Parts: sequence; C-alpha cells; structure tokens
Amino acid sequence: MDQQSQDRAASAAVAAAEPAAAPPAVVEPTSTSTSTPAMESAETPTEDTDRKRRASSASSTSSRPDKKLKNMTRGEFRRTMKQDWKERKAIKDRTGVDPALEDGKDKKSKWKKGSRRPIEEGPRLGKELAEGEEKEERRPKKKVAVLIGYCGTGYKGMQLNPPTKTIEGDLFAAFVAAGAISKANSDDPKKSSLVRCARTDKGVHAAGNVISLKLIIESPTVIEDINAQLVPQIRVWDIIPTTNGFSCYQFCDSRVYEYLVPTYCFLPPHPTSYMSKRVAKVAEEENDLEAWRERYEDSLGFWQKVADEVKAELEKQGFSEEVIQQVLNSKAEDAEEQLQNLVNEITDIKSSNTSEKRETSVVELEDGGVVELTPMDITPDEPTSSTAEQEQEQETSTSAAAHKYSKALSTARKIQKQIIARSKRSFRIPSARLERIRKAFELYEGNHSFHNFTIQKTFRDASAKRYIKTFKVSDPIIIDDSEWLSLKVHGQSFMMHQIRKMVGMVMLTIRYGCPIERITEAYGRLVIPIPKAPALGLLLDHPLFETYNKKADQCNRSHLSFEAHKEKIQEFKQKNIYDKLFMEEQKMNTFNAFLSFIDNFETPEFEYLTSKGMKSVQEVHLRKTQGQSNKKQSKDEQLTALIESEDEDNVDS
Repeated sequence: MDQQSQDRAASAAVAAAEPAAAPPAVVEPTSTSTSTPAMESAETPTEDTDRKRRASSASSTSSRPDKKLKNMTRGEFRRTMKQDWKERKAIKDRTGVDPALEDGKDKKSKWKKGSRRPIEEGPRLGKELAEGEEKEERRPKKKVAVLIGYCGTGYKGMQLNPPTKTIEGDLFAAFVAAGAISKANSDDPKKSSLVRCARTDKGVHAAGNVISLKLIIESPTVIEDINAQLVPQIRVWDIIPTTNGFSCYQFCDSRVYEYLVPTYCFLPPHPTSYMSKRVAKVAEEENDLEAWRERYEDSLGFWQKVADEVKAELEKQGFSEEVIQQVLNSKAEDAEEQLQNLVNEITDIKSSNTSEKRETSVVELEDGGVVELTPMDITPDEPTSSTAEQEQEQETSTSAAAHKYSKALSTARKIQKQIIARSKRSFRIPSARLERIRKAFELYEGNHSFHNFTIQKTFRDASAKRYIKTFKVSDPIIIDDSEWLSLKVHGQSFMMHQIRKMVGMVMLTIRYGCPIERITEAYGRLVIPIPKAPALGLLLDHPLFETYNKKADQCNRSHLSFEAHKEKIQEFKQKNIYDKLFMEEQKMNTFNAFLSFIDNFETPEFEYLTSKGMKSVQEVHLRKTQGQSNKKQSKDEQLTALIESEDEDNVDS
C-alpha cells in the first residue's frame, strides 16, 4: 500500500516537471474574406478584462481583505475577518512580525512599553499642588436628581453661560463650596455630567425644576450646606439618587407651566387707540359690525365710565374745557402736534394786529387766569421800536403761553393715566368673558403645528408639532385690590417663546373682539406675527417623570416628585415669586405698557385679528411684494434714465 502511494507521488512529480501541452491549433476558415474590425475590437476588451481580473485576484490574496468589505453582508464580514485573523496569527507565530502593521512594527507593544514609568520617578500627579496645600481626598460620587426652585428676577436665564449671571452658575458654585463637587472637577461642569430638565429664559421663574449630575452626598446635611451657600431666591428641595444612566432631560415625560395675568389685559383697547378705531372700521367694511358689538357687549361701558370719571376730576381741578377735550379726544402721542397747532394760531393772531387800534388776545389757563397777548401801540407821529425788538417780544409772549398750556396738558394727562390705572385695578371680569377666555385656551389642547408660536420654524418642520395635554384657567383671585387669573398649561415639551405667544394670542383675540377660531387658523400654512406676552408672569410649576417612577418601583428606588415638599414650595412661591411679581407689576405696569404699545402700533400686520381674518395676511404679503417690485422698477427706471443721459452727453460732445 505504501509502495502504491510512492508511485503516485512520483508520477505527479514527473507530470509537474513536464512542460504544459500546447493548446490545439485553431483552424482558419476557408473563406477568402479577412476578419472584420468589429471582431478584432470585440476580442481585445475580453483579453484586457481577463488580465485585470487575474491581477485583481492576485492583489486581493496578497493585501488585507478589509479593502473589499464595502459591499459585504454582516455574515460575510465576520467570516472574512475571522479568516484574516487566523492567517495573521499563523504568520506572526512563524515569523514574529504582524503582516498587517506598517513596516512590520508592533505598535501596540511599542505603546505598552512607552506607557510605563520608572519606579524612581514616583506616582503621576494629575495637578500640581500649591505650597502648603494638601491633596484632596477622593470621595465617591453618585448620579442624583436635584429638585430646585428659584425666582428668575435679576438672572439671565437658567442655563450656565459664563460670565453671565445664571441660576446654574450660582448652583454650581454652591455645590463646590458645600463640598458636593470636588475642587478637581470645579473648573468644568461637564465633568459632573450636568443636565437640566427645562431651560427657562431671562426673568422666568420655577417653583419646581430638576437638574441631574454626579455629586458627593456622603454628608447627611448636604442639602442644608448647599442652601446656606445660595441666595434666598434659589432653593434646593431634595437630592434623590438615581441610576447611573439617568438624564433628567431625556427621562422627563411632560412639564407644567403657570402664567399669571391681570384680568384687565382682556379689556377692549382704549377708544382713542389706533387698533380700536381700525377694528371698528374693518368690522363695518366687512358687514360684521353687529357680531363684533356682541363680542364686545360685556365690557362696552367700561371706557365710557372711565371718561366720565376723568372729566369730573379735571373739572374739579379747574382745568379749562379746551384742555379737558384735548385729553379725552386725542391720544397722548398727539400732544406735541396739538401744542404746535396752538403756537401757530397765537403767532397768526399776533401778526394780524397791525392796526393803530389796540387789540387783546386772551388764552385761558388751568388755574383760572388769563394771558393777554397785546401788540404795541403804533402812531405815525411817534418813533417806533425796531422790528427786531418787536419780534423778540412776540416770541417771548408766545413761548410763555405755549409753555403754560403744555404744562397744563401734561398735568391733565398724568391725572388721566392715574384714573385709568386705578380703574383697571378695580376691574372685575364678567362671567361671559371669562368663559370665552377658557374656550379660547382649550383650543390649544391636542397635537398641532405651533410654527407661528415660536421663531425660526416653518409649517413643514416636524419639530414644530407639539402636544398640549391641558390648558386650564382658574377662577379669578384678588391680590392687593387687583384681579388675576392663573393659567396652567400641561404639555410634553415647549419651544422658545411658545407659551408667551400662546397667551399673547388669546389676549389680543379677546381684546379686539375677533372670533376665537382665529387661534385654530394660526396652525395653518400662513405665517402671522404673534406678539409674546411679558415674561413677568411665566413660571415653571413642575416637571413630571411618570415613566421613570414606574421603573423605580421595580428597582426599589425613590420617586422623582415634588409632593413631599408641597408646603415649602407653596410658601416659597408666595414669598419669592408671587409677591415680587405683583410688586413689579404695580411699580412698572409691565402688562399695561405691553398692551398700550400693541394698541397704538400702526401697522397692517395685526389686521388678521380684525373681521378681515386671514385674508388680510395675504393682502399684506401682496402689498409687500408689489412694493418691492415697484422699488426695483423705480431703480431700473433711474438706471435707464442715467444711461440715456450719459448717451446724450456723449452724443453732444
């Protein structure tokens, strides 16, 4: 049997040593016609393709297989890499060099050898210590959720943004001072994995908010130590240990915001304002006057009552009828124009008194006195004063009368503003108007595209679609003789300025007496400008972690909830948020200033709040487009005229 094997091996060796047999000769066809060029060209690419294929297969066997992994399936990739590893291992075991490394250098072994430090050099220190400073003891950190509350007045928002004064900036400094964050990690909040649940803007408050980070919480008094380092308007309610992968932003299911607004914000605009006149005029043009008056019916008598009170007070103070009518029938912005008209009238009277007969013009003032404007007696037999002296006396008397009238008008307007402010504070919203407000806010509930209620979003943006669970309006509450409403909105997440624009939209819808269905039309494709209500009344009530709390029950961990600190939070809200909010409103009249600006802003941009509806938006857009085209056309005409004039100059020359 062994002899047969040897014979077969010898035969195979002899066959391998013999030259390969020549291929059989190709018999040429007997036809006398020569081969066509098409046949020659068809044979040449085939030979090139075979040569390239052989070269490719040869290179693929010699090179690493990872260059041809692009179109492999996952199974093919695993098998190829496994085979490659086996081949590399066999070569390395035989030669001692990894063929996959450049120039045969073992980079991994080189890195391992270079990373070792000699024992004589001592341990490696991460940071050089100052003279006399002891090395800080390393203490264990834990991932926690910190429940906080704060008043945003005086701060530029929640998020850390050095060197700007922010809530997180003060909190992080307090953590370091209380020993909850080591000094080695005090230079960068990212080392502690700082994340916030909800970012609030400048001046916005939060009764309950959450941040998650790694803290040292060995001390049983860590909460008290942190609060001792904070100002009274920032409080830490609790520190709750969580899982290592917890992120308060990602695990937050929804958020509840509260907005406090005075009820006078839903009053109709002042009758002398631009929007009041414009709304009434458009309602008449659109044959919607009766329906508009019905929507205004519950508060039509408010401004008439205020006007009667202003008139009675001014008459009691002794102001002239001219000043009273000026205050009642014109806007405050028209005072300078009316004053200039008066000056012109007095100047005309002075210039007309050129006869020899002495004439006297009288201007009545608020104190009951009069100002006599008497021209100089002119006789032909006596020498007259110079023209310059006469004009100077006229200007002096005119400016004196104008100054007294201006002072009287300014004082009367101050009295008017005081009466209006007092009347607004004493206003109590009718039940019918309150019910209409509630129905308007309920239109926000559900899933809608809020692209008009934020910035830099379009109708097609998927991120503009948000889900609002509830939007509730509380019963009116009386605070310092002023009536307020508490608006609470519960939603998954909110975009920038979204809540403030939602409140502003309802304010203007109710004030201008347009149908509340205008809110649902704002979800459409048309882009409309919506003013955002003041930030003064907005506060984050609390976030919700319902999904996390369900998983916490299974792992025997604490819930993330503010219920255990409800009494402390309510006391903090009353003292540091509500009281400051009401005091600031009384001092600054923030809401009144916002509404007065909108009411007297003469622009067609807000005409979608009139009886015209959304078609006014298209008209404004068309007007802008035509204006731009007209400007472009006028520029083209000017350029054409300039070119023609240059051509004429060239011809003349």
